[in-house]
Order: sequence, then C-alpha cells, then structure tokens
Amino acid sequence: MLRVSSLLLVTILLFWSTAASVKATDDVGESTGAAVYFEEKELFRLHDRVGSITPTERAELITRHIDDLAYNPFREYEGLTIVEGESWTDLVAARRIILTLTDIDARAEGMERRQMAMRCQEIIDRAVREARERHRSSSRLKSALIAVFNTILLVLVLNLLGRAFRFAGNWIEGTLGSTAGNGWLQRLRVVRSGRLQRFLTGPLQLVRLLLVLLLLVIYLTSTLGLFPSTRRIATQIEDQIRQAMALLWEMFIGYLPNLFVLLMIILIVWGALKIARVVFEELRHGTVKIIGFDAEWAGFTHRIAAFLIIIVAAIVAFPYLPGAKSPAFQGISIFLGVLISLSSSSLISNILAGVILTYTGAFRINDRIRIGEVTGDVIEKRLLVTILRTIKNEDVSIPNSLVINNHIVNYSAQARSTGLILHSTVTIGYDTPWRKVEELLVNAALSTQGVMPQPPPFVLQTALNDFNVSYELNAHTSLPFEMANIYSELHRNIQEKFTAAGVEIMSPGYLALRDGNRSTVPTSNS
Repeated sequence: MLRVSSLLLVTILLFWSTAASVKATDDVGESTGAAVYFEEKELFRLHDRVGSITPTERAELITRHIDDLAYNPFREYEGLTIVEGESWTDLVAARRIILTLTDIDARAEGMERRQMAMRCQEIIDRAVREARERHRSSSRLKSALIAVFNTILLVLVLNLLGRAFRFAGNWIEGTLGSTAGNGWLQRLRVVRSGRLQRFLTGPLQLVRLLLVLLLLVIYLTSTLGLFPSTRRIATQIEDQIRQAMALLWEMFIGYLPNLFVLLMIILIVWGALKIARVVFEELRHGTVKIIGFDAEWAGFTHRIAAFLIIIVAAIVAFPYLPGAKSPAFQGISIFLGVLISLSSSSLISNILAGVILTYTGAFRINDRIRIGEVTGDVIEKRLLVTILRTIKNEDVSIPNSLVINNHIVNYSAQARSTGLILHSTVTIGYDTPWRKVEELLVNAALSTQGVMPQPPPFVLQTALNDFNVSYELNAHTSLPFEMANIYSELHRNIQEKFTAAGVEIMSPGYLALRDGNRSTVPTSNS
C-alpha cells in the first residue's frame, strides 16, 4: 500500500512539472511575439491574442493584407487611416481593416498604443508605396500589352460573329426564302410565302446586337480596369451592371407567383377557346342541335363567346401583370379607359346591332338583299359590319348600326320556297284590247329563262292614265342571283312579242309629229 501511494505521488509531481514547463515555454513564445513580414523583411511584431486568434495567425493575416495593398492592380492605394477604439486601434485602408493593435502589443514594444499605431502606419505605408512604385513601370507595360491583346481579340471575335450571323442569314435565305425544292419545309405554306423567313430575320438581328453589346461591355470593363486612371470607371460600370442584374433577378424571383397565375389563366383560356370552337363547329355542321338555335348562328355566336372569354380573362389577369400596381401603369390604364369610354358609343351600338341582326334572322350569308341604295349578296356578317358584294363585284362594308336603321329587302328569303316575284310595267294605248296585252305579257314571261311556270305569271292593271293603260307583269323565279339577267331577257321578250303582234308600247312616253296613219312599230324583229 505504501509503495502504491509513493508511486502515485511521484506521478503527480512529474505531471505538474511538465505542465509548468509547457506554460513557461508558451509565456516565452508570447513574450517574443509573432513577426509581420513583407517581401521577406520583418516589419514589426505582435504579442497579444485578439479573441481566439493567436499572434502568429494575426501576423499571417496582416501579411496577406499588405501584399494585397502592394500588388493588387485593381485596388487604389491612398494611404492608411488610424481609427481609435476603447481598447484597440485599427489601421484602415479603403474601408478595410488592415491591422488591429492592443495595449499588450504596445507595452511589449515599450510604447503607447497610439505611438505604435503611428509607427506601424509609417512602416506599412512606406513598404507599400515602394513596392507599388517598383512595379508601376512594369505594370503599365503589361497593362498596355494586355489592352492591345484585348483589342485584337475583340476585333477577331466581332469578325467571327459577323461571319456566323451572315452564314445563318444566308442559310435562312437559301432554305426558307427559295420557293424551289422538295423538302418538307418547302411544303409549308408559311415557308413558301416568305413569312417564316421574315419572322426569323428580326430575332436573329436582335441576338446579334445583344451579343455585340455584351462583348463591348466585357472589353471596356477588362481594358479600363488595367490602368489606375480608368480603373474607377471600370469598377463603376461593373457595379451598375451587377446592381441591374441583381435587381432584374430579384424582380423575376418576386414575380414568379404572378407568372404562375398568368400561365394558369392562359392555359384555362386556351382550353375554353378550344372547347368553344369544337362545340360551335358541331352546331354549324348540324352534328349537335339545340332547340331554337339556328345552325347559321354558330359562327357569329362563336366569335361573341371567344370575345367574352378573352375580355373576362383580361380582367382577371390584369392585377397579375408586371407593374400593374405602379403609378405609371395605373395612369396609362385610366387614360385608355377614358379613350374607350369616349369612343365606345358607336362601337357598342354596332355590336348590339350585329347581335340583333343575327338572331332576328333578317338575312343569311349568301342572301341577295338591298340595304338602302345598296343591292348585293351577303358575303360576311361581322361583329361590327356587314359586307355585301354587288352585281358589279364591289365589296361594300356597311356598319351594323346603319343596317338596323335602314329597311332591308331580302330577295332570297321567299325564293327558297314559293319563289321571288319579278315585276315590270308597260303602258299600252286604249286602242289595244287589254286581253291581248295581258296574253302577250304572259307569253313573254313564259319565254324567259329563269321564270317559273308554276305559279303562272299574271298581269295587274295598275293605272288608267290619260293616254294609256299601265300593265304590271308579275312572274315567279327561284334564282334571285340572276335577277339582272332575267329582267334583261324579259324586257327583250316583251319587245319581240309586242312587235310581232303589231302592238305599240307607249312607255316611255315621247312626243312625235306624225300624220296619224303611219305606225311606230318596227318593220322587222331586228
């Protein structure tokens, strides 16, 4: 037991002596301090810990800071500034702390903290300026050579870029601009018409312009940053571009939820338009029928439905548009609203008139009608106008508000069922029996192509004038689009029948000096 106690006591004594010797060694290391070197020459020593950083680590960090001040060509050096704290002193260069001194560092060197800070400021400033002066001439030559190299490289890259885009333009011209060839691209109508070529040329030029601008910015920032006199300009350009890109990225990230909502609205609207198109196409072809809904209304109703879907989608999507809450956007919206409200009266009246005309069935597509003084075939019924094609092959656009405010004569409505009645009036003297006149008129009508034999033509005596009787011939036809030709042939047949029968037509009226014996009937049918 005594031996064990003695052994334990000896062990404790050895451990205590070892720890004491280690602590003494540390104290000696701390007292000698850590040297700060620059270009393999000792500048000064540090002796105190700052937080958890040892003097050696502080010396290495300060050495790196001094090297950066001396050798970094992209940083301006304008000297060191002393900043006093409660228990420390900082040496600052361009808002960056280079060195921090404590009272222990100063006492170990046998001076006050302020005095040691001024001494370190002088040492570092002299070393940095001498190093920068030694490297300035070589740096200028190197910067000039790099600037020349950058210029040559820029010219070469711009030349290659121009060649590449010219090649792309020639390829588009040769592949899409030519009407020859049997490739699958040439079978597309949009390619044959040259629209795709014109569509691709504009974006191609825009991409080229953006690449040229990017190369110029890179060239300017890298070249101006080589020289101390222009380095600040390069830094400002880089900062502006960096801030702009950061702002754009931040705006893009912030706008992502609204963008998702807009994409969902677009997807829903696209689906709704597709469904509406399918439904109204089936209604137009008669595959799907709705009681009381005419198949001809399908096209017009489809346009109204698509218009309403787009308007509702625009109203819903408006708050999610970029800048919708900005004062400028709101001002533009108010201005557009005022313009629309001031000019919407005629617009609304035409739209409502178009809706009324469509659903009242006043006329259909391809009907021969007369609106006011215009007679023609209905070739298109739009939301705002109705387009007629006259017999002279003229397209006349009439606003729907004018259409609904004028009387409409539809020549095709009854022609599809009982037939359209064509009528013409002649005046015959009292010396000719009326039965003979009516017989001649009916025969002339039946001899005309396009006149229906049933119901048979009939004649009405519309007036007993002073010198003659007015006879109105009425004949049915199912060809309203041939009205002009039928009228022309009917009038020729009337003249031929009356000439052959020796009956004088008194219309149009005229005056002639005659002896009362000679007739005005032509001697032949020519």
